[in-house]
Amino acid sequence: FTVTFTPFALGTSHATVTLASNDSSVSPYEFAIAGFGVAPEIDIVGGPLGTASIPDSSTTPLTGDGTDFGTVTLGSSLAHAFTITNTGTYTLFLNGTPDKVAVSGAHPGDFTVTPTTLPNFVNANAATPFTITFAPLGTGVRTALITIANTDCDENVYTFLVRGNGTGAPEIEVSGLGNPIADNVNLSPTVPNDTDFGTVPWTGSAFAQHTFTITNTGASPLHLTGIPDLVTKGGAHPGDFMVTVPPVSPVAPNGGTTTFTVTFDPSAPGLRTATLTIANDDTDEPLYTFAIWGNGSDPALPKARIEVFGNATLIPDDDTSPTSSDHTAFPNTLAAGSVTNTRTYTITNNGGAALTINGITVSGGHASNFTVSPLTYPLTILGGGGAQPFVVTFDPSAANLRSTTVLIDHSIATDDYDFKIAGQGTLGSLLAPEIEVTGNALTILNGDIFARPEDHTAFGQVLVNGGTVERTFTIHNTGPGTLAVTGVSPLGGNAGDFTVTQLPAASVAPLTGTTTFKVTFNPSGTGYRFTNIVIANSDSNEPLYKFAISGTGKWNFTGGGFGWGGSLGHTAWIPLTDLGTGTTTLHPFGGTAVSLGGPRSVSWGGNTFGQLGNSTTAAARMSVAVSTAGLLAGKTVVDLAAGQNHSVALCSDGTLVAWGQGTSGQLGHG
Repeated sequence: FTVTFTPFALGTSHATVTLASNDSSVSPYEFAIAGFGVAPEIDIVGGPLGTASIPDSSTTPLTGDGTDFGTVTLGSSLAHAFTITNTGTYTLFLNGTPDKVAVSGAHPGDFTVTPTTLPNFVNANAATPFTITFAPLGTGVRTALITIANTDCDENVYTFLVRGNGTGAPEIEVSGLGNPIADNVNLSPTVPNDTDFGTVPWTGSAFAQHTFTITNTGASPLHLTGIPDLVTKGGAHPGDFMVTVPPVSPVAPNGGTTTFTVTFDPSAPGLRTATLTIANDDTDEPLYTFAIWGNGSDPALPKARIEVFGNATLIPDDDTSPTSSDHTAFPNTLAAGSVTNTRTYTITNNGGAALTINGITVSGGHASNFTVSPLTYPLTILGGGGAQPFVVTFDPSAANLRSTTVLIDHSIATDDYDFKIAGQGTLGSLLAPEIEVTGNALTILNGDIFARPEDHTAFGQVLVNGGTVERTFTIHNTGPGTLAVTGVSPLGGNAGDFTVTQLPAASVAPLTGTTTFKVTFNPSGTGYRFTNIVIANSDSNEPLYKFAISGTGKWNFTGGGFGWGGSLGHTAWIPLTDLGTGTTTLHPFGGTAVSLGGPRSVSWGGNTFGQLGNSTTAAARMSVAVSTAGLLAGKTVVDLAAGQNHSVALCSDGTLVAWGQGTSGQLGHG
């Protein structure tokens, strides 16, 4: 007989077989039988960590288990990994035909399973991976049903739903005058699409403006990604073309548009070319580039030119870095107090045509803390050096850095002339002083390490031990409190060569008070001499106001020098005598020497050929006056030079006079 074991549970099952018979000795006949039940158990896992179980027959795709693929742009794809696991005690057979993992449902073509060939079975406590890739073929929600046929006794057709959202890509197009402009920098500009700007005078105030349109024909927003400019310029003459009105990003899908304007203002005659590039997120045209050109003609038309100066220093257009040197940085000013600070700026026109100013305003940042003094607009600044000053007042509302941008609307074919200004609001005493120092009416900044002739911090050339130069400097107090000045002294370098010969007042009245001090330069040696002037004062943020000064020492010959034998007839060093008071230049050569000084020029030494210029041929052991008769009559000698046997004088009117030996033509008279 046959016994069939069909387990209904995992593990060991027991039974007893009983045989009834007519054998009285062993009836009934019994024996025990047993068997062990085994079964496979399928599970599908996915998600970012690959551990989230996906329920059989799931119709709710989730991000956490990877069945929801999110949004994917048409033309691109996204892959999610999944794993078939067998947590049972027996081999799990995959018996799907022809695909072990089959795709069906609404949009099966949007979802692809790889690898295409999976193993036929999964051992107990083992797993096999597969990948589903979502590449939408259309927009909107896209779904498919995943089916895995297997030998799990209670889940032999394991199914779950997958989902993704297809979205359209942006698509950029550019046009001018309604005609397309191709993404091709090698195509020549044309009139119909406005990339040819025509002919514009390169002098004068004429210009040409063309407006171009960016269209997004795609199904998602188009982002313009250029930094810092959404439309950038390149090519041979980018400076002749300005993007005066930029586009706006993003551009709406399905036909959305934005425009930008380009101004052509040629800087030279002839053909002027450039390229425009629009960086964007269109995947197949990320750098949309095309060529533009125009022709600069040469009529006799003048052209205006705008420049702005502060503290006699040029402030460049679009300047974003305020500094004290050009007065775009204001002095520290008490916040919300009764004290303000002003800066005066000057607009100049060095062009050949009149410049019209339509308005001067402040914009952005802390504009309410800065006020432009009223002017009557429009105002005209004539060419050839015309100028118009304007004043900006700083009145901070808070104790921190305050800034804004000055905008000057003008008639030249560019955008506004603009520059940034800034000042620090402080919480100092209501009676806080504020020190400033000027030389020759120009501001000398605290910490300035450069000595300059224009502000009198450079003293120039001075005779060593024979001359001095004195400079006067002014201390200003622009604050509301009295400024105490406790000392002025030279420090460092060649401090001994500079003396404060007049001290300033000990206190300076508030707001507009001033006091002066004088520094005298008396060099003790030749060459470059320098030091720092340090002003100790009661300005809390500039208690030691310091700036550099310098000068150059040069030799002075005033009859107190020495000569050596030779033409002087001595064989040892001897004092030079009677050179004349104020002698400034000594020119020795060979046996002759001449010296330029006031009120006379002198010479000494050999005189065989009359090279001493004193109307004799007798040698002179001591200095003799150069004759002022004849060709030198009525002239002022500004320089002298001595040769071996001749001398030459340069007069203030440009005349050269020579005397002495001329046998080799050295006198230059033919």
